[in-house]
Formats: sequence, C-alpha cells, structure tokens
Amino acid sequence: MWNHFNTDGARTISHLEGWHAALDKAVGRPKPNIFILIKELKNQQTNFELDLIAQKNCNRPQKMKTKHKKLEERLSFAKERLQNGAISILEYMDAIMFHLHL
Repeated sequence: MWNHFNTDGARTISHLEGWHAALDKAVGRPKPNIFILIKELKNQQTNFELDLIAQKNCNRPQKMKTKHKKLEERLSFAKERLQNGAISILEYMDAIMFHLHL
C-alpha cells in the first residue's frame, strides 16, 4: 500500500497507462523505429505545451468526474477529522477503506 496521505492529485498510474495507450495508438505499430517514435514524442510535447498555455490563459481545465470528486471530498473530510483529533488512526483507516471499497 502506498502512502498518499498528502497527495492532492492522482493516486494511481491510470493517467500514465492512458498516455501510453494513446502513444501506442498514435505510433500505430508495436515496435516503431526511433525516428517515428521521436516524431510522435515531439507531437506529444507540443500538445502538452499548448495545454499549459491554455491553463495559464485561464481556460478551464478538464472537469473531474463527479464520482471522483465525491471520493476526493470524502477522503479529504476523513483526513481533516484525523488531523483535528476527532477520530483515531484506526477509525481513519476504516473510513478510507470503506470509501475505497477495499
């Protein structure tokens, strides 16, 4: 189990798996030569930089799914209660296991 007590962002590597799947699809073959791979990585870098510019210009970021937003709120609430001393560490563990369906 990884410690994500202070994590505010993604808690899984799903976003990396998604990027890898998109890269595979864009390249279009299981073993591309180095030039095709470099070309696609440059395209990905350009798209990433354009996304950063859009965020700096106050364009709205991609909206979080409602179920993930609710989960994040529940986990934050449990964390806050633990830090305030309202619940013990065991009660905190029970709370997060319930919300994560472990």
